[in-house]
Amino acid sequence: MESSFITIISIFISLCTFIFTVYKFKKQKKWNSELEKLKYTFEHNLTSYKIYIELKHKRIIKVNQCMIEAYSAVMNISSPLQTYPDFSRYTMSQISNFLDKISLGENEKDGIMSQWDLNKEYAIKEVLYWYDRYRCIKASKLVNKLKKHILYVRLYIKEEDFELLFDFTHKLDSILIHKETLLDEIKGLSFDNHELNQEIQSLVKETSILNDSLVSLLRNALEIDLI
Repeated sequence: MESSFITIISIFISLCTFIFTVYKFKKQKKWNSELEKLKYTFEHNLTSYKIYIELKHKRIIKVNQCMIEAYSAVMNISSPLQTYPDFSRYTMSQISNFLDKISLGENEKDGIMSQWDLNKEYAIKEVLYWYDRYRCIKASKLVNKLKKHILYVRLYIKEEDFELLFDFTHKLDSILIHKETLLDEIKGLSFDNHELNQEIQSLVKETSILNDSLVSLLRNALEIDLI
C-alpha cells in the first residue's frame, strides 16, 4: 500500500514537472515571438525614419542648389555693371551663331543680320536687347525650378519657413519683371529709366538679405536631425 502511494506521488510529481516544462517552453516561445515582433517593428521604424531623413536632406540640399542658381542668375542680370562680348568684332557668321545660341526668332534674327553691315551700331543694340531678354527668360526658368523644389520640401519644414521661401521666389520674379520693363523702355526710348533702376536695386537689396536668412534656415533644418 505504501509502495503504491509512493508510486502515485512520483507519477504526480513527474506529471507536474512535465506540465511545468511544457508551460515554460510555451511561455518562452511566446516571449521569443513577441520579442521578434518588437525587434521587427523597431527595425522597420528605424529604416523608415532613415529613408525619411535621407529624403528630407536630399530635398533640402536640392532647394539650396536651386536657390544658388536662381539667385545668381537674377543678381547677374540685375547688376548695374554689365559685361558683354565685344560684338563689334563679330563677323556675320559669328553673330549668326550667337543669335542661334540664344534661340532668337527668325524674324528678329533676319532684322539684325540685314543691318549688320549697313548699321552695325543699331544692330548691336538689338543684339544686346535680345541677349538680355534671353538671360531674363533663362533666369525665370531657374526661379520656376526653385518653386517646384520648394513645394517638394514643404513636408519637412515649418509652414512659416515655407512661406519665406516662396516670398523669396516672388522677389526674384519682381526683379525680373522690373528688368524686362526697363529693357523695353530703354529699347523704345533710348535712355535709362533712373527710377526703375532704383526700384530694381531696392528689390535686389531686400532679396539679398532674405537669401542670407534662408541659407541659415536650410542649414538649421539639416542640423536639427544631427542633434
